[in-house]
Amino acid sequence: MRFMRKAVEMIGGEEQLGARLGLSAGTIRLFATGRIRLPQRLFLQVVDIISADPAPMEKAADRFGRRPRAAD
Repeated sequence: MRFMRKAVEMIGGEEQLGARLGLSAGTIRLFATGRIRLPQRLFLQVVDIISADPAPMEKAADRFGRRPRAAD
């Protein structure tokens, strides 16, 4: 589950992500390895965490040689 590993990395570790989601680090590890399925409610919380990171947009802009325009 790549998105879980990304969230763990962004937040600073399994314990930190677990604290943010109200789960133990062990449970986060089980979700990250795909051993148990992530409920939709938690999936959406993880998506919110990942989507708050501006880095993917900046990398895409660099790759295509464009920067987002400032709002007028």
